[in-house]
Amino acid sequence: MSSKEIISEIDKLSTNEKAEVFSYVGQQLNLEKRKYALAILEKLKGRGKNILGLEPQEYIRSSREDGRI
Repeated sequence: MSSKEIISEIDKLSTNEKAEVFSYVGQQLNLEKRKYALAILEKLKGRGKNILGLEPQEYIRSSREDGRI
């Protein structure tokens, strides 16, 4: 079934049925957006690790001792 045929069938639905279809499509889009966002976060995870040659907590501790923070 083509997208034009699907749209034509949706046009024939009652307002309540259209709302159901809209809700379903919205949920599916949100699910896809979430999957996409999680995939990006997974790629970025750990990228900044050890960027300064120190663990983050050690960097903060040394910065406090130096009076920079």
